[in-house]
Amino acid sequence: MVTYLFINAFRQVISAGNTRLPGYVLAIALICLVHLSLQAQTNDPEGPLPTIDVRDARLKQLNRLQTVQPNQQKALQDLKGIMPDVQIEWDQYTGNVKSMYSTKRFLTNPSVESPTSVARQFVLSNERIFGLQEKDLSNLKQTRDAVMNRSGIRRLLLQQEYRGIPVYGSNLRVNLSKRGELINCSSDIIPNLEETIQGRSPRIRSDRAVTEAAASIGVKPTSPLQLKKGPDGATQKSVYDKGLDLADDVMVQLYYWPLNRTEVRLVWEVYMGARNSDYIYQLFVDAENGQVIYRTSISHSIIAPPNWRVLRVIAPHLCRRVQLLLMAHSLLL
Repeated sequence: MVTYLFINAFRQVISAGNTRLPGYVLAIALICLVHLSLQAQTNDPEGPLPTIDVRDARLKQLNRLQTVQPNQQKALQDLKGIMPDVQIEWDQYTGNVKSMYSTKRFLTNPSVESPTSVARQFVLSNERIFGLQEKDLSNLKQTRDAVMNRSGIRRLLLQQEYRGIPVYGSNLRVNLSKRGELINCSSDIIPNLEETIQGRSPRIRSDRAVTEAAASIGVKPTSPLQLKKGPDGATQKSVYDKGLDLADDVMVQLYYWPLNRTEVRLVWEVYMGARNSDYIYQLFVDAENGQVIYRTSISHSIIAPPNWRVLRVIAPHLCRRVQLLLMAHSLLL
């Protein structure tokens, strides 16, 4: 239950985009981290299961630079003719603009227009770099618009979604000065989203996704899955009882997950861990065929290694994890 509360609270804060982490979330995070640390035993002497990511296999078949299109590179060179110090970091999977900034100046002039308008105009004025058109920006949902108290920096985050289902990790993030100047930006937005989506409704149900996810971490439920909550909304968000085999109740919901810029899959996102394991996993199960296409441990860097003394856990280790939580929430792009 501790893990369930932690994941839920952290998700709510990130989606809300509050500038400060509420006290109750810190309290839940602390309780969760202490709980996981003190519960760490030698159940998994070899550590967490290895990460599964079908994108990596596809990436090996390509030269990494091929994800960035020649017209994007040419557009960047043209922009450097006007702004020589502009820097861009490209996403290795999609070729999107992972980070764009200038080392000496703002990206735009002061503006009295809304932050959303400033962001949209900048992206559209650099269409060849971002690869986005007006239609690509029409299905964005604002999930953050917050002003830092001391600096006055405004942080805007727009989430891409399709028919009420978010595209996992696909956001337009911008930071603006008090005068409306664009400091930096990042775009994970998938162009021509509707054409790239493969599967608009799940062919497998959420209970099948939970079963496949459980098998991926070596768990075969000994009792039928019991639905405790849901399904709710377009994402069909549901919670299944942990039963006798899992460490905690299982959260599952739909996302669109980009494999690259031209292929987006409908997936079930599942959080779960085995009853006798120290690790909690995030998994994506293909909603078309039930294949686990992504799996990673989200707790191996949180819980203490087996047999660590409690004092050593609570002091440097725990403080470092809480600091990472704060950084994940308020990291300046």
